[in-house]
Amino acid sequence: MAYYEANQDKLKLVAVDGVLPNMETVKTGVYKPLSRPLFIYVSKESGVKPEVNAFVKFYLQNAAEVAKTVGYVPLPEADYKASIKKFEAFVK
Repeated sequence: MAYYEANQDKLKLVAVDGVLPNMETVKTGVYKPLSRPLFIYVSKESGVKPEVNAFVKFYLQNAAEVAKTVGYVPLPEADYKASIKKFEAFVK
């Protein structure tokens, strides 16, 4: 969607099972399989390093806002909060 937003004059949206992509259909998972979440993967060994730990927490705390600025669809806020808790438990 981000690339489409910037190039609407050259591209067409593609419906999948009659559903066009937009913020809501992507966010709710109705528009699939051409949408997907983005993940970062951190090993426990790296996650305990102060600089990596700080980056991952910064990323998770700011990903929703940054996603919007580049035209991506952010996850629900609860998902980011849950991810922070999982990460903190993972690196203990």
